[in-house]
Amino acid sequence: MGGEHGAAAAEALRLSTRPPHRALGASIAGEPEAVALFDQCYDPFWESVLAFVSAARTAVHDL
Repeated sequence: MGGEHGAAAAEALRLSTRPPHRALGASIAGEPEAVALFDQCYDPFWESVLAFVSAARTAVHDL
């Protein structure tokens, strides 16, 4: 995957992994707000995964 679009999608995906990681850590620590934190970051994480996959498919198709 090349170009600015691919790099932006990869960076967005990288950044989107932080909140779920924090939420899982909070869950392991037994923090009561962990479920709510995970619920808040679930959809944005998967949206960034789909954007990354779409950018990758476009890049492969353009080869």
